[in-house]
Amino acid sequence: MGRYRETTSAAGDKITNGGGGVLAHCMGTGTTISADSFAHYGALGRLDLVGRVQIRDTAMTLDSRLASYYLREGRLEAHNNVVAVNRRNGSVLRGPNLRYLRAVAGVRDTVETYATQRPTVEYRQADSTGASLEPYIIVADRMRFKGDDRMWAGGKVTIDRSDFASRSDSMMLDQTQGIGVLVGHPSVEGKGSTTAGETAKGYRLVGTRIELALAERDVRQVKALGNGKATGADWTLTADTIDLRIANRMLQQTFAWGDSQRPHAISTLYTIQSDSMAIDSPDEVLTETRSFGKAFSTAKRDSTTSVAQTDWITGDTLTARFVQALDSTAARAHTRLRQIVSVGSAAH
Repeated sequence: MGRYRETTSAAGDKITNGGGGVLAHCMGTGTTISADSFAHYGALGRLDLVGRVQIRDTAMTLDSRLASYYLREGRLEAHNNVVAVNRRNGSVLRGPNLRYLRAVAGVRDTVETYATQRPTVEYRQADSTGASLEPYIIVADRMRFKGDDRMWAGGKVTIDRSDFASRSDSMMLDQTQGIGVLVGHPSVEGKGSTTAGETAKGYRLVGTRIELALAERDVRQVKALGNGKATGADWTLTADTIDLRIANRMLQQTFAWGDSQRPHAISTLYTIQSDSMAIDSPDEVLTETRSFGKAFSTAKRDSTTSVAQTDWITGDTLTARFVQALDSTAARAHTRLRQIVSVGSAAH
Protein backbone atom coordinates (compact mmCIF):
# COMPACT_ATOMS: atom_id res chain seq x y z
CA MET A 1 0.00 0.00 0.00
CA GLY A 2 1.46 3.37 -1.01
CA ARG A 3 -0.46 5.61 1.44
CA TYR A 4 -2.30 4.90 4.69
CA ARG A 5 -4.10 7.23 7.08
CA GLU A 6 -6.42 6.89 10.07
CA THR A 7 -8.69 9.67 11.31
CA THR A 8 -11.28 9.94 14.05
CA SER A 9 -14.42 12.03 13.73
CA ALA A 10 -15.80 14.30 16.47
CA ALA A 11 -18.22 11.50 17.37
CA GLY A 12 -15.31 9.13 17.84
CA ASP A 13 -15.88 7.15 14.65
CA LYS A 14 -12.71 5.79 13.05
CA ILE A 15 -12.13 6.25 9.31
CA THR A 16 -9.27 4.51 7.49
CA ASN A 17 -7.99 5.52 4.03
CA GLY A 18 -5.39 3.96 1.77
CA GLY A 19 -4.09 4.50 -1.74
CA GLY A 20 -1.37 3.73 -4.23
CA GLY A 21 -2.53 0.15 -4.66
CA VAL A 22 -4.31 -1.91 -2.02
CA LEU A 23 -4.35 -5.67 -1.41
CA ALA A 24 -6.36 -7.23 1.44
CA HIS A 25 -7.44 -10.65 2.70
CA CYS A 26 -10.67 -11.27 4.59
CA MET A 27 -9.90 -13.01 7.88
CA GLY A 28 -11.28 -16.52 8.15
CA THR A 29 -12.19 -16.72 4.43
CA GLY A 30 -10.46 -17.25 1.12
CA THR A 31 -11.54 -13.84 -0.19
CA THR A 32 -8.95 -11.37 -1.53
CA ILE A 33 -9.59 -7.74 -2.48
CA SER A 34 -7.46 -5.32 -4.50
CA ALA A 35 -8.04 -1.76 -5.74
CA ASP A 36 -6.22 1.49 -6.39
CA SER A 37 -7.55 2.99 -3.14
CA PHE A 38 -9.99 2.33 -0.31
CA ALA A 39 -11.88 3.96 2.55
CA HIS A 40 -13.19 2.06 5.58
CA TYR A 41 -15.90 3.54 7.81
CA GLY A 42 -15.94 1.61 11.06
CA ALA A 43 -19.22 3.01 12.41
CA LEU A 44 -21.03 2.15 9.17
CA GLY A 45 -19.30 -1.16 8.64
CA ARG A 46 -18.63 -0.13 5.03
CA LEU A 47 -15.61 -0.57 2.80
CA ASP A 48 -15.37 1.56 -0.36
CA LEU A 49 -13.04 0.48 -3.18
CA VAL A 50 -12.04 2.77 -6.05
CA GLY A 51 -10.16 2.06 -9.29
CA ARG A 52 -9.37 -1.37 -10.81
CA VAL A 53 -11.37 -3.25 -8.21
CA GLN A 54 -10.79 -7.01 -8.12
CA ILE A 55 -12.55 -9.32 -5.67
CA ARG A 56 -11.81 -13.03 -5.62
CA ASP A 57 -14.24 -15.06 -3.54
CA THR A 58 -14.68 -18.83 -3.28
CA ALA A 59 -18.00 -18.50 -5.16
CA MET A 60 -17.26 -15.68 -7.63
CA THR A 61 -14.75 -13.29 -9.12
CA LEU A 62 -15.66 -9.65 -9.70
CA ASP A 63 -14.01 -6.78 -11.56
CA SER A 64 -15.30 -3.21 -11.63
CA ARG A 65 -14.20 0.40 -11.25
CA LEU A 66 -16.11 1.12 -8.02
CA ALA A 67 -17.43 -1.11 -5.24
CA SER A 68 -18.82 -0.82 -1.71
CA TYR A 69 -18.96 -3.72 0.70
CA TYR A 70 -21.26 -3.65 3.73
CA LEU A 71 -19.60 -6.03 6.18
CA ARG A 72 -22.48 -6.62 8.59
CA GLU A 73 -24.96 -7.45 5.81
CA GLY A 74 -22.60 -9.33 3.53
CA ARG A 75 -23.71 -6.99 0.72
CA LEU A 76 -21.50 -5.92 -2.18
CA GLU A 77 -22.48 -3.17 -4.63
CA ALA A 78 -20.32 -2.74 -7.73
CA HIS A 79 -20.52 -0.13 -10.49
CA ASN A 80 -18.90 0.78 -13.79
CA ASN A 81 -17.77 -1.99 -16.18
CA VAL A 82 -18.78 -4.85 -13.91
CA VAL A 83 -17.68 -8.38 -14.86
CA ALA A 84 -18.75 -11.14 -12.46
CA VAL A 85 -17.93 -14.82 -12.95
CA ASN A 86 -19.68 -17.66 -11.13
CA ARG A 87 -16.77 -19.96 -10.23
CA ARG A 88 -18.97 -23.03 -9.86
CA ASN A 89 -20.60 -23.10 -13.30
CA GLY A 90 -18.61 -20.54 -15.32
CA SER A 91 -21.54 -18.18 -16.02
CA VAL A 92 -20.44 -14.60 -16.70
CA LEU A 93 -22.41 -11.38 -16.08
CA ARG A 94 -21.39 -8.08 -17.67
CA GLY A 95 -23.14 -4.77 -17.02
CA PRO A 96 -23.12 -1.31 -15.45
CA ASN A 97 -23.88 -2.49 -11.91
CA LEU A 98 -24.28 -5.46 -9.62
CA ARG A 99 -25.64 -6.07 -6.10
CA TYR A 100 -24.30 -9.28 -4.58
CA LEU A 101 -25.64 -10.66 -1.31
CA ARG A 102 -23.43 -13.31 0.25
CA ALA A 103 -24.75 -16.25 2.24
CA VAL A 104 -24.39 -15.08 5.86
CA ALA A 105 -25.44 -17.09 8.90
CA GLY A 106 -28.50 -15.52 10.51
CA VAL A 107 -29.07 -13.20 7.51
CA ARG A 108 -29.59 -15.38 4.39
CA ASP A 109 -28.81 -18.97 3.50
CA THR A 110 -28.46 -18.55 -0.28
CA VAL A 111 -26.43 -16.16 -2.43
CA GLU A 112 -28.53 -13.59 -4.30
CA THR A 113 -27.45 -11.36 -7.18
CA TYR A 114 -29.20 -8.39 -8.79
CA ALA A 115 -28.29 -6.39 -11.90
CA THR A 116 -30.05 -3.57 -13.79
CA GLN A 117 -29.51 -1.29 -16.81
CA ARG A 118 -29.58 -4.15 -19.33
CA PRO A 119 -26.83 -6.54 -18.28
CA THR A 120 -25.68 -9.47 -20.42
CA VAL A 121 -25.19 -13.00 -19.06
CA GLU A 122 -23.37 -15.97 -20.54
CA TYR A 123 -25.49 -18.65 -18.85
CA ARG A 124 -23.25 -21.72 -18.69
CA GLN A 125 -23.42 -25.26 -17.36
CA ALA A 126 -21.26 -28.36 -17.68
CA ASP A 127 -22.85 -31.60 -18.88
CA SER A 128 -22.77 -34.91 -17.00
CA THR A 129 -19.22 -35.58 -18.24
CA GLY A 130 -17.97 -32.21 -16.96
CA ALA A 131 -17.58 -30.71 -20.46
CA SER A 132 -18.72 -27.09 -20.77
CA LEU A 133 -21.84 -26.63 -22.92
CA GLU A 134 -22.42 -23.75 -25.31
CA PRO A 135 -23.83 -20.88 -23.20
CA TYR A 136 -27.16 -19.13 -23.62
CA ILE A 137 -26.64 -15.39 -24.07
CA ILE A 138 -29.33 -13.64 -22.00
CA VAL A 139 -29.99 -9.89 -22.11
CA ALA A 140 -32.69 -8.02 -20.15
CA ASP A 141 -33.39 -4.69 -18.50
CA ARG A 142 -33.03 -6.30 -15.05
CA MET A 143 -32.01 -9.68 -13.66
CA ARG A 144 -32.10 -11.52 -10.36
CA PHE A 145 -30.32 -14.76 -9.41
CA LYS A 146 -30.77 -16.96 -6.36
CA GLY A 147 -27.99 -19.46 -5.91
CA ASP A 148 -26.55 -21.02 -9.04
CA ASP A 149 -29.76 -22.43 -10.47
CA ARG A 150 -32.61 -19.92 -10.28
CA MET A 151 -32.95 -16.79 -12.40
CA TRP A 152 -35.56 -14.10 -13.15
CA ALA A 153 -35.36 -11.43 -15.87
CA GLY A 154 -37.66 -8.62 -16.96
CA GLY A 155 -37.85 -6.00 -19.69
CA LYS A 156 -37.26 -7.02 -23.33
CA VAL A 157 -35.70 -10.37 -22.46
CA THR A 158 -33.70 -12.10 -25.20
CA ILE A 159 -32.10 -15.55 -25.04
CA ASP A 160 -29.83 -16.70 -27.88
CA ARG A 161 -27.75 -19.74 -28.72
CA SER A 162 -26.73 -21.25 -32.07
CA ASP A 163 -29.77 -23.56 -32.04
CA PHE A 164 -32.28 -21.54 -30.00
CA ALA A 165 -33.67 -18.03 -29.54
CA SER A 166 -36.51 -16.56 -27.48
CA ARG A 167 -38.09 -13.16 -26.93
CA SER A 168 -40.45 -12.11 -24.11
CA ASP A 169 -41.26 -9.34 -21.64
CA SER A 170 -40.17 -11.47 -18.69
CA MET A 171 -38.63 -14.86 -17.99
CA MET A 172 -37.99 -17.33 -15.16
CA LEU A 173 -35.55 -20.25 -15.15
CA ASP A 174 -35.36 -22.81 -12.33
CA GLN A 175 -32.73 -25.48 -12.88
CA THR A 176 -33.65 -27.19 -9.59
CA GLN A 177 -37.03 -28.03 -11.16
CA GLY A 178 -35.83 -28.10 -14.78
CA ILE A 179 -38.39 -25.53 -15.93
CA GLY A 180 -38.53 -22.12 -17.59
CA VAL A 181 -41.43 -19.73 -18.20
CA LEU A 182 -41.74 -16.90 -20.76
CA VAL A 183 -44.58 -14.36 -20.56
CA GLY A 184 -45.43 -11.10 -22.28
CA HIS A 185 -45.63 -11.69 -26.07
CA PRO A 186 -43.30 -14.72 -25.85
CA SER A 187 -41.80 -16.42 -28.88
CA VAL A 188 -39.33 -19.27 -29.28
CA GLU A 189 -37.35 -20.17 -32.36
CA GLY A 190 -35.56 -23.47 -32.91
CA LYS A 191 -32.93 -22.87 -35.57
CA GLY A 192 -32.49 -26.51 -36.57
CA SER A 193 -29.28 -27.87 -38.01
CA THR A 194 -27.55 -27.40 -41.32
CA THR A 195 -25.94 -30.29 -43.18
CA ALA A 196 -24.03 -30.31 -46.46
CA GLY A 197 -26.31 -29.35 -49.34
CA GLU A 198 -29.33 -28.83 -47.07
CA THR A 199 -30.70 -25.70 -45.43
CA ALA A 200 -31.67 -25.51 -41.77
CA LYS A 201 -35.32 -26.29 -41.01
CA GLY A 202 -36.22 -25.34 -37.46
CA TYR A 203 -39.49 -24.06 -36.01
CA ARG A 204 -41.07 -20.99 -34.44
CA LEU A 205 -43.62 -21.01 -31.61
CA VAL A 206 -45.70 -18.18 -30.10
CA GLY A 207 -48.45 -18.15 -27.49
CA THR A 208 -49.88 -16.34 -24.47
CA ARG A 209 -47.42 -18.17 -22.20
CA ILE A 210 -44.54 -20.47 -23.11
CA GLU A 211 -43.08 -23.08 -20.77
CA LEU A 212 -39.71 -24.77 -21.22
CA ALA A 213 -38.52 -28.12 -19.88
CA LEU A 214 -34.75 -28.23 -19.32
CA ALA A 215 -32.17 -30.95 -18.75
CA GLU A 216 -28.59 -29.87 -18.01
CA ARG A 217 -29.68 -26.41 -19.24
CA ASP A 218 -30.63 -27.89 -22.62
CA VAL A 219 -34.17 -27.24 -23.90
CA ARG A 220 -36.03 -30.54 -24.28
CA GLN A 221 -39.66 -29.32 -24.42
CA VAL A 222 -41.36 -26.08 -25.49
CA LYS A 223 -45.08 -25.64 -24.72
CA ALA A 224 -47.35 -22.73 -25.75
CA LEU A 225 -50.37 -22.23 -23.49
CA GLY A 226 -53.12 -20.13 -25.10
CA ASN A 227 -53.26 -18.92 -28.72
CA GLY A 228 -50.47 -21.26 -29.76
CA LYS A 229 -49.02 -21.03 -33.25
CA ALA A 230 -46.15 -23.20 -34.45
CA THR A 231 -44.48 -22.78 -37.82
CA GLY A 232 -42.18 -25.43 -39.27
CA ALA A 233 -40.55 -26.07 -42.60
CA ASP A 234 -43.52 -28.11 -43.88
CA TRP A 235 -46.55 -26.87 -41.91
CA THR A 236 -48.20 -24.23 -39.76
CA LEU A 237 -50.17 -25.37 -36.70
CA THR A 238 -52.56 -23.38 -34.49
CA ALA A 239 -54.24 -24.58 -31.27
CA ASP A 240 -55.00 -23.61 -27.68
CA THR A 241 -52.01 -25.66 -26.52
CA ILE A 242 -48.99 -26.75 -28.58
CA ASP A 243 -46.32 -28.99 -27.07
CA LEU A 244 -43.00 -29.45 -28.92
CA ARG A 245 -40.51 -32.18 -27.96
CA ILE A 246 -36.83 -31.53 -28.69
CA ALA A 247 -33.82 -33.86 -28.86
CA ASN A 248 -30.36 -33.36 -30.39
CA ARG A 249 -31.35 -29.65 -30.63
CA MET A 250 -34.01 -30.54 -33.25
CA LEU A 251 -37.79 -30.88 -33.21
CA GLN A 252 -38.83 -34.53 -32.94
CA GLN A 253 -42.55 -34.54 -32.07
CA THR A 254 -45.48 -32.15 -31.69
CA PHE A 255 -48.71 -32.47 -29.71
CA ALA A 256 -51.66 -30.06 -29.91
CA TRP A 257 -55.12 -29.83 -28.35
CA GLY A 258 -57.78 -27.27 -27.47
CA ASP A 259 -61.44 -26.39 -27.10
CA SER A 260 -61.73 -22.71 -28.07
CA GLN A 261 -59.07 -23.19 -30.74
CA ARG A 262 -58.96 -26.73 -32.10
CA PRO A 263 -55.68 -27.89 -33.67
CA HIS A 264 -55.49 -26.87 -37.30
CA ALA A 265 -52.44 -27.83 -39.39
CA ILE A 266 -51.87 -26.30 -42.81
CA SER A 267 -49.22 -27.06 -45.44
CA THR A 268 -48.93 -26.16 -49.10
CA LEU A 269 -51.11 -29.05 -50.21
CA TYR A 270 -52.83 -30.37 -47.06
CA THR A 271 -54.97 -29.26 -44.12
CA ILE A 272 -55.97 -31.23 -41.02
CA GLN A 273 -58.30 -30.20 -38.18
CA SER A 274 -59.33 -32.16 -35.08
CA ASP A 275 -59.81 -32.04 -31.29
CA SER A 276 -56.22 -33.18 -30.69
CA MET A 277 -53.22 -33.98 -32.84
CA ALA A 278 -49.80 -35.66 -32.75
CA ILE A 279 -47.12 -34.99 -35.36
CA ASP A 280 -43.99 -37.12 -35.73
CA SER A 281 -40.99 -35.32 -37.24
CA PRO A 282 -37.80 -37.19 -36.25
CA ASP A 283 -34.83 -34.86 -36.75
CA GLU A 284 -37.29 -32.37 -38.27
CA VAL A 285 -38.45 -34.70 -41.07
CA LEU A 286 -42.27 -34.98 -41.16
CA THR A 287 -43.29 -38.67 -41.24
CA GLU A 288 -46.78 -39.01 -39.71
CA THR A 289 -49.69 -37.10 -38.20
CA ARG A 290 -52.44 -38.58 -36.03
CA SER A 291 -55.64 -36.59 -35.52
CA PHE A 292 -58.31 -37.49 -32.97
CA GLY A 293 -61.91 -36.33 -32.48
CA LYS A 294 -64.00 -35.00 -35.39
CA ALA A 295 -60.98 -35.07 -37.66
CA PHE A 296 -61.20 -33.47 -41.11
CA SER A 297 -58.53 -33.28 -43.79
CA THR A 298 -58.23 -31.83 -47.29
CA ALA A 299 -55.57 -32.47 -49.93
CA LYS A 300 -54.91 -30.86 -53.29
CA ARG A 301 -54.46 -33.44 -56.02
CA ASP A 302 -52.02 -31.44 -58.12
CA SER A 303 -50.60 -28.04 -57.27
CA THR A 304 -49.59 -27.43 -60.91
CA THR A 305 -53.08 -27.45 -62.42
CA SER A 306 -54.98 -24.24 -63.03
CA VAL A 307 -58.24 -25.76 -61.72
CA ALA A 308 -58.37 -26.42 -58.01
CA GLN A 309 -59.02 -30.11 -57.30
CA THR A 310 -59.34 -30.93 -53.62
CA ASP A 311 -60.01 -34.26 -51.93
CA TRP A 312 -61.40 -34.43 -48.40
CA ILE A 313 -61.79 -37.10 -45.73
CA THR A 314 -63.28 -37.21 -42.21
CA GLY A 315 -63.30 -39.67 -39.33
CA ASP A 316 -62.99 -40.11 -35.59
CA THR A 317 -59.28 -40.72 -36.18
CA LEU A 318 -57.16 -39.78 -39.18
CA THR A 319 -53.62 -41.05 -39.70
CA ALA A 320 -51.59 -39.41 -42.45
CA ARG A 321 -48.18 -40.76 -43.50
CA PHE A 322 -45.62 -38.77 -45.47
CA VAL A 323 -42.47 -39.40 -47.48
CA GLN A 324 -39.62 -37.12 -48.49
CA ALA A 325 -39.69 -36.48 -52.24
CA LEU A 326 -36.62 -35.23 -54.07
CA ASP A 327 -36.95 -31.87 -55.80
CA SER A 328 -34.17 -30.87 -58.16
CA THR A 329 -35.22 -27.21 -58.03
CA ALA A 330 -35.18 -26.92 -54.22
CA ALA A 331 -32.36 -26.84 -51.72
CA ARG A 332 -33.78 -29.91 -49.94
CA ALA A 333 -36.38 -32.65 -50.32
CA HIS A 334 -40.02 -31.72 -49.75
CA THR A 335 -42.72 -33.65 -47.93
CA ARG A 336 -45.36 -35.58 -49.90
CA LEU A 337 -48.48 -37.34 -48.58
CA ARG A 338 -48.20 -41.12 -49.09
CA GLN A 339 -51.27 -42.46 -47.30
CA ILE A 340 -54.19 -41.28 -45.16
CA VAL A 341 -56.34 -43.68 -43.14
CA SER A 342 -59.71 -42.85 -41.51
CA VAL A 343 -61.13 -44.90 -38.63
CA GLY A 344 -64.62 -44.44 -37.13
CA SER A 345 -67.43 -42.47 -38.85
CA ALA A 346 -65.30 -42.30 -41.98
CA ALA A 347 -66.49 -40.29 -44.98
CA HIS A 348 -64.79 -39.27 -48.20
